[in-house]
Amino acid sequence: MNRYLLYCIFRSSPNQKPEDLLGVDHQPLLIISSNGLSAAVSEIVCRDFIPDLDRVLAYKKVVESFHRNQTVIPMRFGCLFEEKQQVIKLLEKRSEQYDAVLDKLEGCIEMGIRILISNAPICTAQPETRNEHITTPGKAYLEARKTCYAQEENLAKEIHSVCQQCCESLGHLFVECRMEQKRLSAPKYGFRVSLPSFNFLVPRENVDSFREIFRQMRRPESAKLFLNGPWPPYNFVLEQPL
Repeated sequence: MNRYLLYCIFRSSPNQKPEDLLGVDHQPLLIISSNGLSAAVSEIVCRDFIPDLDRVLAYKKVVESFHRNQTVIPMRFGCLFEEKQQVIKLLEKRSEQYDAVLDKLEGCIEMGIRILISNAPICTAQPETRNEHITTPGKAYLEARKTCYAQEENLAKEIHSVCQQCCESLGHLFVECRMEQKRLSAPKYGFRVSLPSFNFLVPRENVDSFREIFRQMRRPESAKLFLNGPWPPYNFVLEQPL
């Protein structure tokens, strides 16, 4: 039995499918509609559906094609249904919830800023074996951890300063901002450093201004900022469709 892969959800309209667009594994796209909402899906005909690079890129292309023409709720790759009726039930069950999300996303795209502190301490917490004041392995371990935590605290302060500057400079151009934490760690000693990235929900008409202000922002010598997007607003939708 074939299954159905869900790409995105949007409000129903007369011309809602991009022309000449195929889905994952070159399968034709289907539009399933109910209760004023529509879902873009395609059949999955293989038994073992593995998320390889070609499939992920094909999936991304479909979501972006729909997003260019209308406001969509993009789904995470791998949302499968056993039959079309399950998709219809989803649209009916969550119609109010999806309508609210579509209202929030109306006319918006996602931009991202990744922050890299170039002198971030990747602490291996190696004990100072030559330090005459540390006489036991236990003391060496504690001393190394103390140093690491101090470095981590200083890095956190520097990151906070950069993040605050980003939000203050761009605050009038976005609707919502969400932060993600990337962690570098030395498992042997449990030391971790958080390197954040920001995702911004930006009205389409503000994208050029967003880019220009980003280019003009002052940056600390130790910080590198990378701008990406625009993308469909993956980070501003429901985590799970069911």
